[in-house]
Amino acid sequence: MLKVRLKRFEGPLDLLLQLIQKQKLDITEISLIEVTNSYFDYIKKIEKIYPDEVVDFLFVAAKLLHLKSKILLPQIQDEEEEEDNLIAVS
Repeated sequence: MLKVRLKRFEGPLDLLLQLIQKQKLDITEISLIEVTNSYFDYIKKIEKIYPDEVVDFLFVAAKLLHLKSKILLPQIQDEEEEEDNLIAVS
């Protein structure tokens, strides 16, 4: 798994996600562009790109983006709750 070096965190990307999900690290203090740039730098250095690694990065990046968007755009959370309620009723 990709290791990232940020102002508030240094380590594997999956650990970053775990810490944020457990609320031990505030997602608003993490620059997702820095995470993405770290991935691009990593891609430039390796000889072969493995599809599994790309999928892992995209999965974690999507989760981080979703978590951050819920914090920055609270109306999204309300819409998701409404959708969940509609699905449960159906």
